[in-house]
Amino acid sequence: MLRKNILTLLFFAFIPFLLLADGTFKPFESNGKYGFKNESGQIVIAAKFDEVRDFSEGLAAVKFKLSRKWGFVDKDGILVIPRKFDDIESFSEGLAAVAIKGKWGFIDRKGDFVIPTKFNWAWNFHKGLANVKIDDKLIYIDRQGNFYETEEDGQRALLERSKRLNSPINHYITFELGTFEQYIKNKDLYDLTEDILRQQVEQELAQWQQKGEFEPTAQWQQRVNETTRAAKAREIANRISGDYNRRVQEARAEYQQKYEALAQEYCEHRSEAFASQELTLRPYDADNQTFLISTASYGDILLPVPLAEAQAFKRNWEAKKADVKAVFVPVGDDVALQSVAFGKYVYDSNTKANYAQVDVDYNFRPVDLANIDFNFAAIDGGEAAGKASLSTPAATVQPRRYEPEQRKIAAGTASDVDTDIPAGTTKAPNTFAVVIANGNYAHASRVANAENDGRTMEKYLSRTLGIPQKNITTYIDATYGQMASAMSHLRDIADAYGRDGFNVLFYYVGHGLPDDEKRESYILPVDVDPKDIEICYPLKKLYSQLGGLGAQSVTVMVDACFSGSNHGEGMLIPQSMGVTMKPKASTPVGNMVVLSAAEGDETAYPYASQGHGLFTYWLLKKLKESRGDVTLGELSDYVSDKVMKTSVVENRKRQTPTVATSQSLATTWRSLRFGGK
Repeated sequence: MLRKNILTLLFFAFIPFLLLADGTFKPFESNGKYGFKNESGQIVIAAKFDEVRDFSEGLAAVKFKLSRKWGFVDKDGILVIPRKFDDIESFSEGLAAVAIKGKWGFIDRKGDFVIPTKFNWAWNFHKGLANVKIDDKLIYIDRQGNFYETEEDGQRALLERSKRLNSPINHYITFELGTFEQYIKNKDLYDLTEDILRQQVEQELAQWQQKGEFEPTAQWQQRVNETTRAAKAREIANRISGDYNRRVQEARAEYQQKYEALAQEYCEHRSEAFASQELTLRPYDADNQTFLISTASYGDILLPVPLAEAQAFKRNWEAKKADVKAVFVPVGDDVALQSVAFGKYVYDSNTKANYAQVDVDYNFRPVDLANIDFNFAAIDGGEAAGKASLSTPAATVQPRRYEPEQRKIAAGTASDVDTDIPAGTTKAPNTFAVVIANGNYAHASRVANAENDGRTMEKYLSRTLGIPQKNITTYIDATYGQMASAMSHLRDIADAYGRDGFNVLFYYVGHGLPDDEKRESYILPVDVDPKDIEICYPLKKLYSQLGGLGAQSVTVMVDACFSGSNHGEGMLIPQSMGVTMKPKASTPVGNMVVLSAAEGDETAYPYASQGHGLFTYWLLKKLKESRGDVTLGELSDYVSDKVMKTSVVENRKRQTPTVATSQSLATTWRSLRFGGK
């Protein structure tokens, strides 16, 4: 079935055929037709083709004599790339060499041409390069179509490009394009100053005001006087500066276009790196209709796949894996994962999926995506001081690694507050809640049981307090952008419901930390290094934003401590942040009551035997016992008493929950119903 051509022998010397074959499906012949069998010898694709090639990267080339053209089928026997090629090679590194009318080029797995047909012959890619023939000369090309005389030249260029692409995105773009200041300086636009502009105006004005040889004196005196000179000077200055500003704006547009193209190239490189890593398909969870896909470098992905399509997805996994498309977007000096697609199955911020195997429960919290765009510095007054930069999206997908043994321990430690959650007797259609549970930090120690705290709190708010599920926004492992997005959503609610009256519940569990200098308290987003205190979320700011909503009542529950942190190591100490200082208390505003897990110089401990934070457990316990019908005074007294007693026995440490109120509720808060009912 292989072309009997001497050039094919050169190809086999360049790359062994075994590297191209999938090895799972093998061709077979029956009555002059070809199909495919699996490793067990079962027919998986009927013998209906006149010629076939082995499967490679989940696709196999097939041909009918009637059309005399080649196309590609997947492992379900579906023709995914139409028969339109006169000759083909198998897929390798995501591309396949194909020929049309005697000229060869390269297509991707969608059948689109990546490199047009312009070669006399072409072979598959191997280690980033492909051997091609132009006229009678054999050369090498990369995936961008760049030519190299020798393989060594190509590999050297690929290595240099790879080094640049593996640096931060802004470093890569600066290397390739330079800064905006450098760009306009190369166009002789950078050095126009007010002094130079004045000199140019004076030179042109001096020439204009000269009396012409054939100009009568009276006419010259009428043309040149103090008034006309001033007007002419303004005219010249406006023309010169206007021309300069136009040229600067044109240069800025050129720079922006090139900047965005390089940013796209960088993101595509990261997409290729994602696709080239090891991807492992875990067993299917039929109850949640979800696959867990483990990646070597980007954590675990929960991919919803309908039950009716799951077996075909798993059977065709090699093709799906080879066809993975990851989309990255610029985020500051780096890029972040926005979505991952396996054909029509997509994991992104809108994904809502659970995955369970045995007694282990893995949950992803969906992340709201904001539109991604580029932002470039403006040119002020014609001065070339702008600098292109990339904007940070409000939210991106945050894949993370799940550790079954940890989840299994938490799931195996059943708590009485996690089961038989009672239904309340009232509804709260005008109450809105935000739940933030931060446990898996990128630069700090893990907060045990945080996700269980958040998930269970969400259930009580909905079932027991009667808050509609759509009124509850839950973030598991929230970034700074997601916290800001949550507050923005609450402001939109306040604008819409302000006249009708509404209530707000805000729950946070995770790390808190103090500012060593100002002694202000902050809550820690999962993507922020504790050393970067200036980009943590200030508790004072949170209270101000919540209090400024104009809600009838705002109840804040904070299961975190703010006593200290190990800034020198960049890691918060597990389960105990260290008593380094007593931060200043943040004052609630508006109609706000704040229930906190511990006093300023104390630690908020977990309740290991119950799989919750100590403070959160007793909050939930009281909600369960009271079926949500409880005043803030009753709730506070109960939680304080239980936490103090439990902590000295379980942890042999003091933990004293506190209550802080805004001035408007200083004398009435105890009688308020929890949740504003």
